[in-house]
Amino acid sequence: MKKLLLTLCMLFPIAAHAATVTLAWDRHGDPTVAGYNVYRGTVPGGPYVKVNLTLVPQTAINDTPQFADMTPAGSTLTYYYVVRAQTTGGVESTNSNEVSVNPPPTPPTNLRVVAFSAINLLIDGNKVAGGPPFPVDFTLPRQTPPRLVPIRVTVQP
Repeated sequence: MKKLLLTLCMLFPIAAHAATVTLAWDRHGDPTVAGYNVYRGTVPGGPYVKVNLTLVPQTAINDTPQFADMTPAGSTLTYYYVVRAQTTGGVESTNSNEVSVNPPPTPPTNLRVVAFSAINLLIDGNKVAGGPPFPVDFTLPRQTPPRLVPIRVTVQP
């Protein structure tokens, strides 16, 4: 095994927030390799615990093996991963190189609006428009000639 690549993408389940870590590595060229086992630990160098329930199958020659692992919800730990190739006879290789990921923190909860203030347009001290909904669109009559041509004003938020 040459290298282990790591990508991180976020999933947002309704009940709890967790991160999915997608691991990818170079396919082992030995024809007796049946697949791979993925191990995760919380300390550099291990100990590691196997996280795949079934063997990650060997891929076609030009494909890249991958595995997605969901980290525990709300965890702030750094996770360390290694992969081991397994032969058809059940023999595992030694560990690949180790990669680490630190999932992002759990997003804040209970977001709410605690204040709102409207914008008012005053002309000569008189309110001519304002407040939600925005944008506010209105027409003012002209007080100077030509009086028949109104002035149109639009207020954007």
